[in-house]
Amino acid sequence: MMLHNVHWQFLQAGSFETTYYYLPLSGSVCVCMWMEKLEDARPPVIYCSTTNVY
Repeated sequence: MMLHNVHWQFLQAGSFETTYYYLPLSGSVCVCMWMEKLEDARPPVIYCSTTNVY
């Protein structure tokens, strides 16, 4: 599922890339950790957890 109109923040951590994006409508933040990117390949999701923001 593609997510549009979200704010992306990329943090490099070794050979992994952690992505944080905010979902304004649901008021939640999803944290996804991606495997190391390969050329012309979309990295698979290791985990994606959603937490409520109050």
